[in-house]
Amino acid sequence: ALTWTPTVTMLGLYFDKKRPVANALASSGECIFTFVLTPLFQLLIGCFSWRGALLILGGLQLNLCVCGILLRPLKATREVNHVGEVRKEEGLPLSYEESDETQMSLKIESKLDMSEKPEQEEIKSRFDELSEKSKLTKDSSRSSTMTGLRTSVLHYVDYTLITHAPFMVYSMFGVFAALGFFAPSLFLVPYARSKGMEEYRAAALMSVSAAMDLFGRVFFGWVAGLRLVETVQQLAVSVMLLGAILLLCPLASTFSELVAFSAAHGLVFGATVAVHITVLPEVVGVHRLGSALGFFMLMRSSGGLLGPPIAGEL
Repeated sequence: ALTWTPTVTMLGLYFDKKRPVANALASSGECIFTFVLTPLFQLLIGCFSWRGALLILGGLQLNLCVCGILLRPLKATREVNHVGEVRKEEGLPLSYEESDETQMSLKIESKLDMSEKPEQEEIKSRFDELSEKSKLTKDSSRSSTMTGLRTSVLHYVDYTLITHAPFMVYSMFGVFAALGFFAPSLFLVPYARSKGMEEYRAAALMSVSAAMDLFGRVFFGWVAGLRLVETVQQLAVSVMLLGAILLLCPLASTFSELVAFSAAHGLVFGATVAVHITVLPEVVGVHRLGSALGFFMLMRSSGGLLGPPIAGEL
């Protein structure tokens, strides 16, 4: 969670037209690791027990530090700032200098009016008018300070996304998708074992799924980069196909049938993963991608938290 979000955000800033392919290639390492690790993990457990296997995996995970060191931020081609947008919404001056100029003009106006030595009633009227203007200026200055504070917060956490309807709809999709995201990988091997298959043959199903997942990510990421159809339409089709394939899983009972299911699931799953993050910049814009990914993963994780226990209970 601490490495995935900033990495994907940086990829979104690095690429534009080739963003789907970049995301697909960047995530392909997950498939390669799963393809190699599934049989390797079974071997490590047999040789070093599950505690020793986890220690070895922890050492492999330390390579994330090396990858993080190699990443470098690029100089932005344009600076995106929410100050103007927020100030326009609030009807405030576009800069603090504008407020200072307003205060200076009021001071000059005050000196000119007092130098004319008007009548007593006119003096009182002018004084009341200047007091009202001074009050308005202070209110404007206070509002400008609050706007500056809001702008500083928006620079790091764009909380206005919770009022962005398309983003919230997409986040709900992420929640429901995450409910079943981990179930196939968690229960495919135990399901195959329950059908009487050997341990290594059951583990081989995950390798088949990972291999097709790798192909699906790269191929459908490349297809998304061609812009033949809208990315969100491609995502919708792949999600529906993925659901249909999962519904067919109980019909598979032999090894060959489970291999076919694993291959189909891996292919369509890869097609889904290749584009589901690519859609997010199109929904909220690239300049809000960091905050959007943070909020999206926060909400999606609730589905990932509840999905495996519910699947295990069922």
